[in-house]
Amino acid sequence: MKTMKANKRVRRFSLFGVLVVLLSVLLVVLLIVAAMKTTPTRGGYQSRPSSILFDLQKGRYSDALSAVKENRALGFDESSDPDYAAPYAVCDYYEACSYYTAFKKTGDEENAAYYEKLMAQAFERMGSLQYMAEAIASAWD
Repeated sequence: MKTMKANKRVRRFSLFGVLVVLLSVLLVVLLIVAAMKTTPTRGGYQSRPSSILFDLQKGRYSDALSAVKENRALGFDESSDPDYAAPYAVCDYYEACSYYTAFKKTGDEENAAYYEKLMAQAFERMGSLQYMAEAIASAWD
């Protein structure tokens, strides 16, 4: 009789046990997906083009420029991914516009002309984001 009870206990599946196993597998899968979303690079994490673009669309140009500078320092430039080209160009335009405005206000025409050329080069690379140039220029007026 005792052996029959022991066999019945071994054969029974616990609903709680099955649920724990399923949730554990789901957790592992979610952790793998999250790890793949944050791309580790040489000790840092790159900002995605979508997050840079979001900052630009919200008018947070300095935040976007900081992200671009960090990405470039980590080795992510326009050549690594074509999706970066336009947002990077907008940030380059913003940086050149800030220097242009500063040199123009101080009367340094030589440096102002140099940064005006950089602005024109960045504007050409902005592609579909060229509409942001007017907002950036007006922010520095």
